[in-house]
Amino acid sequence: MKHFFAFAVLATVLALVASDHASWGGRQAYDRLLDSRHYTKGSKLLQVVTMDVHYNGAYNITMINVVDRAKCGIPSLRSGGPGSRQATIHLKSLRGKSLDFQVEIYGR
Repeated sequence: MKHFFAFAVLATVLALVASDHASWGGRQAYDRLLDSRHYTKGSKLLQVVTMDVHYNGAYNITMINVVDRAKCGIPSLRSGGPGSRQATIHLKSLRGKSLDFQVEIYGR
């Protein structure tokens, strides 16, 4: 019974961590879409696939929206982001899965 409870807690935590969507900041009036790109990378057998996305622009970022189309990846903001003019986003897949993300950056 103790092992079942531990497994249930672990499964719940993994389901919450393996998010398919992330958003930092918020859109405001008069914001414009500064960058929108689709990033893909094929799977590798029993390996985690990663990719770093770098954005450097002339306008201040107000919101970053990342959608995982494959539903098996984890995005994280490494540096920059809302309030700055640059951002580095780390994209990571689950073991044995591919990357398929849509990244949108808004600002003014």
